[in-house]
Amino acid sequence: MNKQVGFLRKLDSEWKIEAKDEDVKYFYHTEETTQVLNGEKSMIIGRKGEGKTAIATFIHKNVGAGSHAEKLSFKNFPFNFIYSYTDNRFSKPSQYTTFWKYLIYASICKQMIGDSKVDSKFRNNLEKLFPQKNNRNRLKNLISRITVKEFGLQVCSTGFNIGLEKSKDELEWIDVVEILEDLVINNLPEESKYYVVFDELDEDYKDFASTDEAQNYFDLITGLFKAVNETRNIFQDEQLPVYPVVFLRSDIFQRINYSDKNKWSDYLVNLEWTSEKLHRLIQSRINVLTENQSKTFHEAWEKIVMNKEVKMGNQQNSKMSSIDYILRSTHNRPRDVIKYLKEASKIALRNNCSVIGPRHIKEADASFSEYMRQEISDEIYSVLPEYNEIFSILSTIRKQTFNPKDFVEIYQEKVKHEKLIDRGAENVLKILFDFSVIGNKPSIKSKQIFKYENESSRFNFRENIIVHRGFYKALQIF
Repeated sequence: MNKQVGFLRKLDSEWKIEAKDEDVKYFYHTEETTQVLNGEKSMIIGRKGEGKTAIATFIHKNVGAGSHAEKLSFKNFPFNFIYSYTDNRFSKPSQYTTFWKYLIYASICKQMIGDSKVDSKFRNNLEKLFPQKNNRNRLKNLISRITVKEFGLQVCSTGFNIGLEKSKDELEWIDVVEILEDLVINNLPEESKYYVVFDELDEDYKDFASTDEAQNYFDLITGLFKAVNETRNIFQDEQLPVYPVVFLRSDIFQRINYSDKNKWSDYLVNLEWTSEKLHRLIQSRINVLTENQSKTFHEAWEKIVMNKEVKMGNQQNSKMSSIDYILRSTHNRPRDVIKYLKEASKIALRNNCSVIGPRHIKEADASFSEYMRQEISDEIYSVLPEYNEIFSILSTIRKQTFNPKDFVEIYQEKVKHEKLIDRGAENVLKILFDFSVIGNKPSIKSKQIFKYENESSRFNFRENIIVHRGFYKALQIF
C-alpha cells in the first residue's frame, strides 16, 4: 500500500470529532491545559467543538505521577434528581452550592482511597464511607450517599475522630460538607495533586417549558461555579493542591445572571482559536499521524494534501490555498477542521488518490455543510426550537448577502399564517448572529463581521446580512 494512502486511511479511522473516542496521542497540549493543570484556571468556557471535553478527558486520564483525577459527567443524568437537593438556609442560587461542595469533597475522598501517600487506616475508614465496588456509575454513587441521615450513621460507624457536636439524627447538609472538608484538609498529603472535573453540563439545557424550569437550571449551574470558586479559595489558603475544574459552553455561561460573576474572571479561560493556532494543532496531529516531526505547518500539510491552490468562482479565475479554503467554511473550531479533512480523505480514497486534492476539498463542501447545519441545530435548539423553519427562510431568500428587510417580510408572513411562534424577526436574527449562522456585511469592501471571530461583536440591523459560507450547500444557497 502506498504510504500516503495509508496516511489517509489512518486519518479517517483514527481522527475523531468526539474527543472522548480518540487516542490521547492526538491531544494538542495548549496553554489553557497547562493553566488548568497548574491550578491557575478552574473555569473553562468555550463553544461546542472548541476542545472543552478534549481538555477534560486529558486531565482525567493523563494527570501524571503523583496526581489523581475524577471526571463527573452529567451526560444522560436526571437533573430533576439533583434539583431536589437544595439547602433552604440560603436564597437562590446559593441553595445548590452546598450540594456541589458535597460532590467536590466526596470525589476527593474517593480519590484519596487510591492514594498510597494517605494513611492506610484513614483510607480504610474512607472506603467504609465510600465503597469502591462499582466505579462505573461514579456520579450516581456519590449522589446516592447524600441522604443526611444515612451519612450520619456511616460516619459514626467508620471510626473517624471528627468530634461531632450533633447526634447523627440532627445532622444537616452543611454539617455533612463541613465533616468532609475537615477530613480532606487534615489528611490530604501535600505532595499529591487532586482534580475534580465537571463536564457535559449542557445535557439539561434545552427549550425550557417554563420560566421556573429555566431558573432552576441556571441556579444549579451558578451554584456550581460558586462552589468551585469557594472550595478553590479554601484549598489555596491551606496550600493544598486540590483543583476543582468546571467546563461549560460559552452560550450557556453568557446567560448566567449573577451579581458576582465578574469576580470569577481571574480563574476563567475563554477558549479561542485563531487560524495560526489551528495551523499548529493540525501540524501536531499530522506529525502524530505520519510519525514524522515536520518543522513547519506546510511541510506537514503536504504529507496529506496536494500542494495546489483551490480554484473558485464562476470562471474559476480566483484561487485560494487549500487550508484557507477549508477554514473559511468552519467556525475556527478543531472539530470542524477534523470533520472537513475526514470527509475530503474519504473522497480521495474513493478516487484511489494518495493525497487530498483541490477537487476532493471542493466535493467535501456538501457533506461538511450538512455537518455544520446539524452542529448548529444541536446548539441553537435550546433558544430557537423552530430552527428548521427559520433555516427555510434563508433557503427561500437564497442569497449569500441580503437586506434584513427580506428576512423580516417572509418571517412576518409565516407568523401571520401561524407557521411560526412570533419571537420578533429582529430577535431571531440576533440569535442567528450569536450562533454565527449569519454575520453582518458592512459597506467596507471585503469586510465581514461574525461572532465566532470576535466574541464582543453585536448584530447591526442597519447593515446587510451575510450567511456563513459553511451553510451554503445545506441551505441551497449558491
